[in-house]
Amino acid sequence: MSDHIRVEGFKELDKALAAITDTAMAQKALEDALFDAAQVVQKTAKAKVPEDSGKLRKAIRRYRGKAGKKKLAGSGKQDAQVYVGTKSTKKNPVFYAAFVEFGTKLHSVELSLKAVRRGVTSLVSKKGRFGKKVTVKARAKPFLRPALDENRDKVLKRFKNALIKRIEKAWGKEVKKT
Repeated sequence: MSDHIRVEGFKELDKALAAITDTAMAQKALEDALFDAAQVVQKTAKAKVPEDSGKLRKAIRRYRGKAGKKKLAGSGKQDAQVYVGTKSTKKNPVFYAAFVEFGTKLHSVELSLKAVRRGVTSLVSKKGRFGKKVTVKARAKPFLRPALDENRDKVLKRFKNALIKRIEKAWGKEVKKT
């Protein structure tokens, strides 16, 4: 699940960013400002996620796009990628994040002890359904998309302010704010 916000109309910021001769510094300023702005979405998503065991809430993170990963269409050298989403780890397996966000179709699942070890405990419950086929359909409970939709203006404002601050620090001059 990926949503892109294209910021246009920040002409003065773009000029100021281009005026920084050290491209690595300009790239870092852009990425840091995006990372800072993504915190708004992260906090809202954590507040909106359905509470079950708390694992999904702990897994909501913001992280920077890695160099060498598949580039987005139209992205260039001065582009930065920051994501807000879930990261599954061995300690905190949350493979089911997409199922919560988007829901599932009606499907059959055979529950085994192996499934319980992977974290599928809510389907098993106290009814002792091990080894039996269970038909399930999960209703969508979106938390990431609404977090972004609610905060678009806040994110853009925070991004702009953070970028201005970083450009002024790197450039040594005040940026014209419009």
